[in-house]
Amino acid sequence: MTQVLDGPHELCREMFRMDKHVFHKLCSILRQRGLLRDTCGVMIEEQLAIFLNIIGHNERNRVIQERFQHSGETISRYFNNVLKSIKSLSREFLQPAPETTSPEILCSRRLHPYFKVCL
Repeated sequence: MTQVLDGPHELCREMFRMDKHVFHKLCSILRQRGLLRDTCGVMIEEQLAIFLNIIGHNERNRVIQERFQHSGETISRYFNNVLKSIKSLSREFLQPAPETTSPEILCSRRLHPYFKVCL
């Protein structure tokens, strides 16, 4: 964790699929709102890193166990905790796409019949 967060920006982007400042801001939001808490063995930053590694790289539990040196049960528990926390933030930070059809589809006789009900 320290190597990634203290290393070059590209390493953080590669490992977590986000910039360092975004990672730290998300940790701060999760901590301030009480959605996650540090435990004696795993800080919020590591919990979020586990989650982001799994979803960002489609990693299996066994690979993450080796990378973070925790049991499979621990990895699974923190993944699910972070998933629930992110889900609770979704209404605030994730917005659906506007419900308008692109003008190039609307004006095309070739595309419109097939895409008229798509967003």
